[in-house]
Amino acid sequence: MQKIMVCIKRVVDYNVRIRVKPDGSGVMRLTTSPVQDNDPNWSPDGSKIVFTRWIRYSDIIRPDIYVMNADGTGLQNLNTEDFLDDDQYPAWSPDGTLIAGSRTPSSTGHFRGATAVRPD
Repeated sequence: MQKIMVCIKRVVDYNVRIRVKPDGSGVMRLTTSPVQDNDPNWSPDGSKIVFTRWIRYSDIIRPDIYVMNADGTGLQNLNTEDFLDDDQYPAWSPDGTLIAGSRTPSSTGHFRGATAVRPD
């Protein structure tokens, strides 16, 4: 069965959803972020989804890279570095062993480069 993943921005939330059927029916909500989830990306084997989650840290909001199972379970924050760095725009390696993303240190606000982590 084909599935289409989308981020739907509604008045009350901005979360990752899957359209289970190509005709647009059967929409399933996969995330429930209090701020915002976006940039979803399927793993090459279709078993996992990586995405950017915006998180509130006291008075600031910063993005981190998260991974979860394709059904929305097993949510895991992959940010192991400074919590104030902006990690976002995740993408899987072709073999599914690494997730790459961009990293911008909060101290400079300028793009520093890419980061790569294992999904487990």
